[in-house]
Amino acid sequence: MKKRNIKPLVLSSLAALGLASISAAGTFALFTDKAETTVDIGAGKVIIGNAMTIQKAYSLNLEDEDTIETGNKVAHYVNGGLVKINDTAGETTSIDVTKWTPGDGAKFRTAPVNSSNVTIKVRMKIAMSGQLAPALVTEVRNANATGDALLAAKGQRTLVTDWVSLEPGVTPAAFDLDIYFPNHGNAITFREEGIDNPYQEKSATIVISYEAVQGNADVSASLLEKINAKLATEEVADGARNLTMFDAVEDLNGVATLEQIKDKAYVWGFEDDQFHESSAITSNKNKYFKVANEVPGADGFSVYAADNWNIPAVSLTGIGFDAGNAQGITSISYVGATAARENVIRTNSAQTDLTVNAPLDTVHHYGNAGSVDI
Repeated sequence: MKKRNIKPLVLSSLAALGLASISAAGTFALFTDKAETTVDIGAGKVIIGNAMTIQKAYSLNLEDEDTIETGNKVAHYVNGGLVKINDTAGETTSIDVTKWTPGDGAKFRTAPVNSSNVTIKVRMKIAMSGQLAPALVTEVRNANATGDALLAAKGQRTLVTDWVSLEPGVTPAAFDLDIYFPNHGNAITFREEGIDNPYQEKSATIVISYEAVQGNADVSASLLEKINAKLATEEVADGARNLTMFDAVEDLNGVATLEQIKDKAYVWGFEDDQFHESSAITSNKNKYFKVANEVPGADGFSVYAADNWNIPAVSLTGIGFDAGNAQGITSISYVGATAARENVIRTNSAQTDLTVNAPLDTVHHYGNAGSVDI
C-alpha cells in the first residue's frame, strides 16, 4: 500500500478532483453505541478553561526555531502567522490558526478538571475545521512522555483519546498537543518546489472538548472506532489518504477483516477515507463503498467486490466499483446517472476492459486494466 505511487486516470469532461474535495472531509462518528453509559453528573462539569497553554511556537523554515515563553495564549510568527487560544467557561475551548506556512507549528498542554462530586471517566476530542485544516497534522501525547504519539491524524479527522479515570478535584496527567503544517519532502517548502501554496492566507480552528461517563461505565472501543483510528494513523505515516477502499482495507491488517466489515455493513467514503455505519449515510451514497457479492439495486452505494465475487461482466450506473481481490472480471461498463456525479473505479487485472460512457461525470480510475475506452 504505497498510495503516493499511484497515478490515477481521470475520465471526465469536468475538472479533476481538487482542493474543494479534500476540504470537504468528514469526521468520526459520535460514538452512539456509548450513549447509554452517559450519566448526569449534576451541577459538576468537566472543564478545561484556562488550563490550556501554548508551550512553544516554532517555525522550521527559520534557521532557529521561533519560541515563546511557556504559558502564553497567543503567538505571532515572523512570517505573519498567528496562533491563539480562545478560553471558554465550559467543556470546550478552541485554537485559532491563521496564515501558517509549511514548517509552522505550536505545542500545547491541557488537562481536564473534574469539578463534580463523583468519579468519572473522561476522554478528550480534538476536531478541526477551516480552509487550512486539510494541511495540518495533530499529534497527542501524555505530558512528559517520550516516543511515538498516542494519537496522530492529518486534516479534518477527529482525534479521540483513551478514557482516563478522574476523581473529584483531581487533575490527571496532562495531554500535550502538537499541531503543525508539515514541510513537503525533506523539508522542502512549496516555494522551493515551485508549487503554489493552496493554503496561503488560510485559517483553521481546532476545538477541544471532553466527554464524560460514570466511573464504572464500560468504555471499551468499538470496532468502528478502532478502524478509523488506524486509518488516521496510517494517513500521517504515509502523508496521504487512501484513494481506494482496497488501500484502506490493507491498512486494517490486524484490526478488522473484510468479512467483519461486510457483516457490520460498514461503508468506506472516498472523500474522507473513513468507515461509517451504512444506516448513517442518507445522501451521496455513491461516494461510499459497500462490500457486496453483486451490483446492488436500490441502496445506491458503490460496490466493493467480496472475495467470492463471481460476476465476470459488471454493469454500473452512476456508482463506483472496486474489484478488491476478486478474480475473473473481464469487463466493467459504466454509464452516468441523470445528474453529474464523481465516482471511483478500481480494476485489478490486465484481463479487465473498462468502458465509460458518462460525459457529465468525473470518474477516477486506479489499478490495472487491459483497456480503457471513454
